Amino acid sequence: MPINRYEDEGVARNWNNKYDQEYHPYLHGRQQKVLDLIASLDLPDGSVCLELGCASGQNAEKFTELGLRVHGVDSSEELLKTAHKLASPGSNMEFSNVDLNVRMPFEDASFDVVVVIGTLQYLLEPSACVKEVSRVLKPGGHFIVCQRNALSF
Repeated sequence: MPINRYEDEGVARNWNNKYDQEYHPYLHGRQQKVLDLIASLDLPDGSVCLELGCASGQNAEKFTELGLRVHGVDSSEELLKTAHKLASPGSNMEFSNVDLNVRMPFEDASFDVVVVIGTLQYLLEPSACVKEVSRVLKPGGHFIVCQRNALSF
């Protein structure tokens, strides 16, 4: 098995299958909470969103339905294979392989909203990632973090 377990085809397939279920309580529940939060921000159509740890792009696809342009990043090429299939021309989605433990390849103040769902706990230095979010987020932008905690259970 690869060092990054999400590079394993079987692990990636398992996560894709969970998202493909009609309703998975944990995944779809947290996804809906984030969608509700984004909707409450009343962002103008075309606002630019960065999703950290986008996996196979299922959340990004929902974010575009709210009028956002989304750039999803993940460190797993295996999970990104599915994400790239979602990003057809004109889909308002793009995906790239980015290591969230180092400087991100984005200009300062380039995103209206940054979303991270269930990813920070996998990083070597989550604080370095948060510092990078501060750099790439536009002044007045929004940072949405959805992490497991006692209330998740």
